[in-house]
Amino acid sequence: MRMNDWRATLRSGEHGGDALAPTVGAALAELDVGSIEVVSGVEIAMKTEAGAELRIRLDNLRASLAQAEGPEARVGLVEYFAKAVKEALRTSEQEEALRSEDLVPLVRDARYIEELGASTGENAVIVRPFVADLFLVLAFDGQHTQHLATHKTLERLGISEEGVIELARANLAKKVAEVEQRTLDDDGPLVGMLVTGGDLEASLLLLDDVWARVALNLTGEMIACVPARDVVLFADTASEGAVARMGEIADEILEDGDHVISSTLLRRTSRGWERFADA
Repeated sequence: MRMNDWRATLRSGEHGGDALAPTVGAALAELDVGSIEVVSGVEIAMKTEAGAELRIRLDNLRASLAQAEGPEARVGLVEYFAKAVKEALRTSEQEEALRSEDLVPLVRDARYIEELGASTGENAVIVRPFVADLFLVLAFDGQHTQHLATHKTLERLGISEEGVIELARANLAKKVAEVEQRTLDDDGPLVGMLVTGGDLEASLLLLDDVWARVALNLTGEMIACVPARDVVLFADTASEGAVARMGEIADEILEDGDHVISSTLLRRTSRGWERFADA
């Protein structure tokens, strides 16, 4: 494949299998991001002249491309992805681009944590157990992407690791000041979702004020789950069949969606979230 043919490859649908990484690599090369190495059909490694390094798995992009509606949508997805990668590299090599006010907590699953690799040392990503099979990962939330925070990064910015989760939680509250509540299946059990217009919906689990407002409209216990990064669902136990229906929706998202997290159901208590024992 010639380096200027990546759009044609996407439009023709010939980007499947081991062709995906070279296709994305060609899109990145067009943006002059530095050296690019195709590690496998779904993994790319990059390094800039300044020494910034980034290694990216393309599994989620592959899933998104499979659901894209037409050739031009596929091209648009890869264009956006390539620009996000370029920003990630820029952020990696420009220390001043990282700001403490952009530090937020991301909710992720055990598989994601495992893929992060080593959990010790100054270059290890900041990870904290959250609830059930969910973890918190700290990241600097940029315009196109999120730059994972390491122990070294926090030290460089003068951010104390003691209380860093509370700092990230406060930043999150400012970033998602407007949260919309939507009801799904109007003719069925009461199942709802929260929408922020970004991909921080799963992180809303950390905002007590948001769930206090949701509780005002419920008569039973509140059950929630985060099947994907941009999806957080909730159900009222007083609504017959609501919890079961929410579980079905979560399973559907996990089967067909991208950036998936977990179908584990959580119960809201006075102490926060806990695994829903009846799930």
